[in-house]
Amino acid sequence: MAYGRAFWEPLVAEVEGGESVKAVATRHGVAISALNTWRQRLRGERRTTALLPVRLSTEIGARVEIEVDGLRVVLRDAAPDYVVTLVRALGTR
Repeated sequence: MAYGRAFWEPLVAEVEGGESVKAVATRHGVAISALNTWRQRLRGERRTTALLPVRLSTEIGARVEIEVDGLRVVLRDAAPDYVVTLVRALGTR
């Protein structure tokens, strides 16, 4: 049986809320691969590109925090070129 967006959105929300993919899939009787496919599909639709203000500091011990889709990366004393490369890589996730 094919399920549509209305079926998958609440399941994806459960996973995004912290439940494991396996637990949600088992509880609802769906394949893990199908749930992962819908996670990717819905995540791609929600992703938007935004320009954010950035201020780089040259002080010793400067800390940079980057958060994308719930993934947080914290850097200390990172070279600006490295930070730019990392932000670009995270933006393509």
